[in-house]
Amino acid sequence: MAQEQVNRGPQGPEFGKAAPVGLLVIIGLLVVILALGYFFNRRMRKMHKRRDFAEAHGLDPFDIDTIDRRMAETEATGATTAPADSGDQDSSTEDPGGDQR
Repeated sequence: MAQEQVNRGPQGPEFGKAAPVGLLVIIGLLVVILALGYFFNRRMRKMHKRRDFAEAHGLDPFDIDTIDRRMAETEATGATTAPADSGDQDSSTEDPGGDQR
């Protein structure tokens, strides 16, 4: 009796074979995961570049518009170093980002 119940499962020539659609789904998911990884990596590099630039130039790291504008100005002039501080002005009271706080 127990032997009969075990053998009653799905059987036949097509049992156990995967459909070709499954391979396409797996390949599609792999492509999506690789694309997400690529775009995430690109975005993280840009974020680190902005943060490093903001820290080097004394800007607010959350003011993306000002950072992008200053980076474009720096790239246009070809300058790669941080601006020199003038000795007569206190940098703690200066707002280099131009924000109204």
